[in-house]
Amino acid sequence: MRTSYNGRTIKDVDRWVSTRGERMMFVYGQNDPWSAERFKPGRHDSHLYVAPDTNHSALISKLTPADRARAEATVKRWAGQ
Repeated sequence: MRTSYNGRTIKDVDRWVSTRGERMMFVYGQNDPWSAERFKPGRHDSHLYVAPDTNHSALISKLTPADRARAEATVKRWAGQ
């Protein structure tokens, strides 16, 4: 199947994430070339973290201790714990 890239779609997703997305968490690696254009979470209990010295395999466990504690607390709160 052949298709061409339509940048409008990702712009629509980005707009939705920043205006309507709720309880979203983005964990990017500092050295991740895929995250050159990161999503910017909005104000609806959404968060963005950057794991230092990490690439596309960034995880909450690779965040700084302070960011890791905040991210884990957020996930637990979302889970009702």
